[in-house]
Amino acid sequence: MSLKILEFETQHNKYIYDGVTGSVMAVDDILLDCIRGFDCKCEEELIQELQMKYSDEVKIKAAIAFVKKYNKKAFYINEEIEKKKWLDALEVNEDTIRELMKIGFTQQIILNVTEDCNMRCKYCFLSETYHYTRNRTTNMMSVETAKKALDLYFELMRNYSEINPGKKCAITFYGGEPLLNFDVIKWSIEYTKENAPIGFMFNITTNGLLLSGDIADYLVSNNTAITVSLDGSMEEHDRNRVSAGNTGTFQTVMNNLKKFVEKYPDYRKINLSCVYDYHTDLIRNDAFFYENKDWLPYVGNVSLVSTNGTNYYNQFTNEDIIKYTERFLSFRLDYVTSKMQNKKMTTYKDIFFTLQLMPAILKYGLDDKKLPIVPFTGACFPGMKFSVRTDGKLDVCEKIEGTRPIGDVDSGINYTEIVRLVKDYNRNVASKCVCCPFNKQCSMCYAYSIQNGEFCSPNCDALIQNFKTNLMMEYTILEGNPHAKDNFTYKEEWILNS
Repeated sequence: MSLKILEFETQHNKYIYDGVTGSVMAVDDILLDCIRGFDCKCEEELIQELQMKYSDEVKIKAAIAFVKKYNKKAFYINEEIEKKKWLDALEVNEDTIRELMKIGFTQQIILNVTEDCNMRCKYCFLSETYHYTRNRTTNMMSVETAKKALDLYFELMRNYSEINPGKKCAITFYGGEPLLNFDVIKWSIEYTKENAPIGFMFNITTNGLLLSGDIADYLVSNNTAITVSLDGSMEEHDRNRVSAGNTGTFQTVMNNLKKFVEKYPDYRKINLSCVYDYHTDLIRNDAFFYENKDWLPYVGNVSLVSTNGTNYYNQFTNEDIIKYTERFLSFRLDYVTSKMQNKKMTTYKDIFFTLQLMPAILKYGLDDKKLPIVPFTGACFPGMKFSVRTDGKLDVCEKIEGTRPIGDVDSGINYTEIVRLVKDYNRNVASKCVCCPFNKQCSMCYAYSIQNGEFCSPNCDALIQNFKTNLMMEYTILEGNPHAKDNFTYKEEWILNS
């Protein structure tokens, strides 16, 4: 048996996170020592040790009774059983993948309608800044490729409707800047309206430069969920999000958003996506969103510039990191205080921390089953999404580098490649997960662990420490305001896309 807990502390209490049940409980030193020692010592030996260390006989007896009652259901795992899950995942075959595909895991198709962009963002993960992803090109998806991709997707979704009558086709347009290929977007929407076997919804992520006039009108008329990239204040946005001529884009994006909101004041399916790095002044950004709260769309996502396979972070000095950390801690303290006091805050601040807190808030327990092909970490079922390149090749998602396609629109899904991908991932990433108390909550996935086609073992210590920090933050808030958990702001799509 192996102990599967994480210990963390707030200013006032000690806690453990139980990786078996997904529960968190406050503990004192006696109970904690009892949990730590129960499985490796006989009961008499443990009682003697506790009596030598503590004088409270009542608490010792209560701790022993508690752990005796729950140790078969909590705190400890059978290493052999957990290891078998991992070994079984290494033996996944095409039949297993085909059967899982039949029962409706696919949720979304992402059409990368162009590899071109009218901006040159300095942190773009589809640029020279990242070593293993494609760079910008002038490639555009054709109507023919879009049709083949949608037909493949619709065929999958047609079978799912019997299993889940409420399921909808989710079609997302991505790039590059997708609005550069608006003709294919428009064609795809009309084709979906005529041919989708079940209900449907549309999403697009855009830099906002072309979100105006007839384009904006068409997207709204088709109830499209629109995500616009806006990093914050002019200084923050223009520092990285520049045009091909290296000039700032803030004013154009803000003007387009202003006109959009004025023309469609009741349209709620538009949100903002913000990116930050170690030069970002989070407090100044928060002030910007507060000053414009009466008209700007809500912030739906705030994310750190990707750290995987890039030299982007070489620009930051130790002084930069220290300065950022000071701002971050001040920003976090304000968030925690506001949550404890039920104070309103900007969606920028709320989502910034809520997305980080999601693994801590959405705890998985004993009965929360993960797919047998990926028993550990946050990796999804390959095929949950299909990201379609301009040339028709299929990837597991839009964030992964283009070295491990899982099919194409002409030949369909390549089950052999999916099996190889899953096995490689489990062998190289999930091998250390067997006894990890964090393995149900871990955010690691295919996109964040691959470099040049090879899956790399993650920095587990950093991931676990981050989870413990978020648990500390959550329970500090709950100690001051037990009802705060009811007010954490999140939506399902934020969790799925984060």
